Amino acid sequence: FKQKTAYEIMPSLVGSEMCIRDRYKGRVTKALKEIGARDFDRFLRAARQAQADQHAPAEVLEGHYPVIAPALDFLDNLAVVTVPLLAKKVDGRLAHFPYLVTSDRQIIPADGERMVDIGGRTVILRDPPAALGNVTRWKYSDIRAYLKGDAPDPVETYLEVERLLDRYIDFRDEGTSDVLALWVMGTYLYPLFEAFPYVALMGPKGSGKTKTLDVIAKLAFNARVSSSMSPASLFRVVQATRGMLGIDEAERLGNSKDPIAADLRLLLNAGYKRGSPAIRCEGDDHQVVEFEVYGPKMIASIRGLEDVLESRCILINMLRTAGHKGNLVVSEYSEDWARARHGLYCFALQHFEDVRDRYLAGAGADGLNNRQAELWRPILAIAAYLDDCGANGLLALIQDYAKRKATEAEEINLDDWRLALLLALHKLAVLENSTEVTPKEVRDTMADFLDESDGISAQWVGYRLREFGFQRRRTGKKRLYPVSAQSVMDVMLRYGVESAEDGKAV
Repeated sequence: FKQKTAYEIMPSLVGSEMCIRDRYKGRVTKALKEIGARDFDRFLRAARQAQADQHAPAEVLEGHYPVIAPALDFLDNLAVVTVPLLAKKVDGRLAHFPYLVTSDRQIIPADGERMVDIGGRTVILRDPPAALGNVTRWKYSDIRAYLKGDAPDPVETYLEVERLLDRYIDFRDEGTSDVLALWVMGTYLYPLFEAFPYVALMGPKGSGKTKTLDVIAKLAFNARVSSSMSPASLFRVVQATRGMLGIDEAERLGNSKDPIAADLRLLLNAGYKRGSPAIRCEGDDHQVVEFEVYGPKMIASIRGLEDVLESRCILINMLRTAGHKGNLVVSEYSEDWARARHGLYCFALQHFEDVRDRYLAGAGADGLNNRQAELWRPILAIAAYLDDCGANGLLALIQDYAKRKATEAEEINLDDWRLALLLALHKLAVLENSTEVTPKEVRDTMADFLDESDGISAQWVGYRLREFGFQRRRTGKKRLYPVSAQSVMDVMLRYGVESAEDGKAV
């Protein structure tokens, strides 16, 4: 106690005149018999050094150590995931504490240190590891099996996830359960990718949208379905856990007067692609805060989504089931969900390099335009790797599915008038061999492909022709637009438009 008392007064003496220090030195050594002159000098030197350290310039670490997000991240040959485990500290505290599990089969308690040694290398944790909630997604017994070398077969992991989806949900289109199984696997790998697609579940009431969200939430990485979280909490949870976010009953996104909807739109518009943080003003002083919200999201809606958000999504059309699947209840006890998640964690930690190689090579993305290739490339990369591991035909199945969805998406992006304009150009340039057209000719031909063409002006057609890349040739007052069969077919191919005359997509 006496030493502590002496040490606490030292900071006030640092920098004081020598006579003042000597006077205090005499009083301290006289009052505190156990403190001698040497002890006093030692305490004073320590206080002086502490103040010097406090004012020393910070050591710059930028560029010297890799920085990772502890919840889930990947380096060149290292993967890390944070798992909250129920534990009892030496001081008797009982709670869920965060532990780092690595690709080289280590488990490291996250005790607050931001610089951590993993596999002989020092890394910096971007954020303090979070241990949210009181549920362990990866059972400790399974983690111990992993640490001892357990290595579930990646194809078996995929088949189990696909089986669970197919058991509970009656999907309309063949291959949907396969696509969603690969998407679930991607939620454990998405930091590897430059962009990761959202999934939009579209359909009427009772078509299984919420049930699909429930099944996905049991399987996807750190999944949470937003229902009552405030926007401020939502941004922080997404950044801290890097988990899949489910948004049910997303109709409120279209309400321009709903402040929560505005925050959700900000999160969704920024969260599709790496390196696009959501920026918010918080607090009474309106401090600008950036949140990293990139990550997997699944949206369920009856009415549909606005165009910008829809372009970031794989659209899944849902219909009411007519069979027994509609009566199956999704509960924590209906399946061994933890065992399925064990396979998913192991897949991410042990096979991420192989998936990344195929992603960087653009495996399976041939035949898709830039936006659709960006959307589907992560799913195709996982399918390509599993195909190489023995899931024969999986890549071809997903490629066909992706191309069908890409065609639907491009056709949806064309309104009826623009679609009719392209079909009119096909008739004039391809079937009738015209090399130049006028807006009036195109407008009149459009009537063959519309139930009602009143209201379409030649001026509107001229604007749309330039929109599609056909440039006007100046020739007095007459407006001529050079066209060729090849140029028209190229535009139709880009928009996935099929001509009725030849019965094929051109």
